Amino acid sequence: MKPFYKKASFILPILLLGNLLFTSCVSRKKIETLNQEIKNRNQMISDINRTNDSIQNIKNSRTANNEIDPQTIKGINKLTDSIKASIEDQNLVGVKPIVKRIKRRKYKVLNEQIILANSKLSNLVSDAGIVNDLLHTTSVERFNTGAFFGSGKYELAPDAIPAAQKAFTPIINKFEDFEKKYPNKKLEANFVILGYADEQPFSEGSELYLLLSKDVKEPNPTRQQLNLALSQRRSINISQYIKSLVDEQKKTALHINYISQGRGEEHPNPSIKDYQENDERRRIVMIYWSILPEL
Repeated sequence: MKPFYKKASFILPILLLGNLLFTSCVSRKKIETLNQEIKNRNQMISDINRTNDSIQNIKNSRTANNEIDPQTIKGINKLTDSIKASIEDQNLVGVKPIVKRIKRRKYKVLNEQIILANSKLSNLVSDAGIVNDLLHTTSVERFNTGAFFGSGKYELAPDAIPAAQKAFTPIINKFEDFEKKYPNKKLEANFVILGYADEQPFSEGSELYLLLSKDVKEPNPTRQQLNLALSQRRSINISQYIKSLVDEQKKTALHINYISQGRGEEHPNPSIKDYQENDERRRIVMIYWSILPEL
């Protein structure tokens, strides 16, 4: 029979090795916590993909009804493309839960990756939510230009200022209320004003004809070109007035882009099929606003 000390000399290294292997692995509690973070990560990816699908459907529907301006469409597309690219990034792919013990070193690396990825995903969830919220908010209004401009005029008449202020102030208030919902986000904002006209002709040689001809910069401008120039002047005038109201209220800290475009004889609403040549439904100005996460 071997002496006890010889048995101990053989057993002790095995015990030490087993203890070393056991202690080099993280605890079950830490694995459960990590698995919860993995579950959160995968849920956020699922939420973002679902929200992006919703965004595309609503955007397409509102675009078909001319309820969203091209500048906002461009911004939304750029943002959703960025979100998709981030999701497809190798650091943001779905991860399966851990079912076996893992060593501390591997746990440390994986845990840091998950924490960083979840932080990025949380921002993406927030960004997608803002876009979705905007698309569920009425952010466009139509106004008959006759309410603000006299026939053949392109500047707000002094007696039309009260009506313009009453009409545009609620739009600005809605814009500012939306901004307040996201106080800790970096946002970019636009007001887009589109002017439209019908197909009424101009008296050749009249003061308005000569003025708009200079805008067109052609000796014999067409009616379409003149109406385009008139709608552009009206959109610029409305844009300047809205900016003055926003500056006067001083309730927003955002940098706002004011974009004015004349659309001339284009049809304001593609779904309306009975527009006429002389039609007040075509003599309108459309005011859009948007607030989107800054890329």
